[in-house]
Amino acid sequence: MDGITRRAGERLKALLKQKGAASDQCLRYLGSEDGEDMMIDRPHPTDERFEYGGPTVLLVDAKSSITLAGRTLDYQDGRFCLT
Repeated sequence: MDGITRRAGERLKALLKQKGAASDQCLRYLGSEDGEDMMIDRPHPTDERFEYGGPTVLLVDAKSSITLAGRTLDYQDGRFCLT
């Protein structure tokens, strides 16, 4: 994955706060084409990490990162999407 947009970063931060995530937790992308399958998790050493405004907000495992090369996570029309 190449990155996340500002809109996606803001929404990810809001979701982490809403779900009461600890400071060392992030949302993990679970490999769905529409980008909506995510869960709260802690980083693993091989994860690709995406930050927004300082803290890491999104984790992508190494296998998913390869298949998502060239894609960006965005938030449009009330949902996450890959562009």
